[in-house]
Order: sequence, then structure tokens, then C-alpha cells
Amino acid sequence: MIFSSLSKRERAVLFLSLGVIAAAFIYNFVLEPFVNKWADLSGQISAKNAKLEKYIRLISRAQDYSEEYNRYALPAEGAKSDEEQIALVLSFVESAARKTNVYINSMKPGSVKDKKFYKIFLIEADIEAPVKSLAAFLYDIENSPKMLKVKSIDINAKSAPANGVKTRVLISNILF
Repeated sequence: MIFSSLSKRERAVLFLSLGVIAAAFIYNFVLEPFVNKWADLSGQISAKNAKLEKYIRLISRAQDYSEEYNRYALPAEGAKSDEEQIALVLSFVESAARKTNVYINSMKPGSVKDKKFYKIFLIEADIEAPVKSLAAFLYDIENSPKMLKVKSIDINAKSAPANGVKTRVLISNILF
């Protein structure tokens, strides 16, 4: 009825307009969501592949991580109480001092700070040594397998012997 009253040119324009509208509808509501979903899934696959490669690398180095963990964890398992732990750390500090020719005037265990998952032991030491020996001692403390760290250091060269320094060192030890 409506189509019979339209001229051939008007029908062609009408069908062309309906075709453009249909194409726009198909593009916007069918093709575009499909392409977006495809791209999203492709991105997720890429992310999962990257994660998988990372996990494969970690698994391949698991033995190294286990050895590193055992290097730090096993020495700490020998002592159970806080006093035994502090005694082990004090003996390690004394042996490091002997090895580097550092004289310890006094060494006092400080406070034990109990955190959620670990404890921090503090040790205060007054030492005398030549600067070179002091540097070697601090290096040994910082690189020890017992996870010792030098928290603070006070160096006093005025009241020290001729070629040395008097030093007060605060050493911390973290145990899990």
C-alpha cells in the first residue's frame, strides 16, 4: 500500500535508508559487542599467559628459593626461647668481632619488640677498633646469615686510642 504510491526513486532511497539503519543496528548491537568481547578475551588470555610464564620462572627457581630460605631459617631453629636466640646472636657478634680484630668493651641485649609475625631483638655494643677493622666488622654484621642489621652507629674519635675509634653500635635481629 505505502510502497505502491512511492516512485521508483523514492523506493530506492527508502530501501537504501532502511539498509543503512539495519547496517548501523547490526554494527552497534551485534558486531561491535562481539569485537569488544573478542578483544577483552584476547587481553585476558595475554595476561594469563604472562602470569603463567612468571609462575613457571618462579617454579624453576624454587630450589634456589628453598636453599636461600634454609640458609636463614635453619640457624634460627636451633634456639627456641628469646634468651637462647639472644645468646646465639651475641655469640655471633663476638665471633665477628674476634675475626675482624675489634675489641668489645661492653655488649648488652636490649629490648625485644614483638611484632605481629616476627620479633626484633636489639643489641647495644660499645667497641674500640681501627677504622678498617670497624668497617670489616660492620660489613660482616650486615651480611650475616642471621639477618643482623646495624640500626645506628655513634663514632667518637676524641676519646679513642691513637689510630682507632670508640663506637657505640645498635644491632637488630629479626626472627620469625
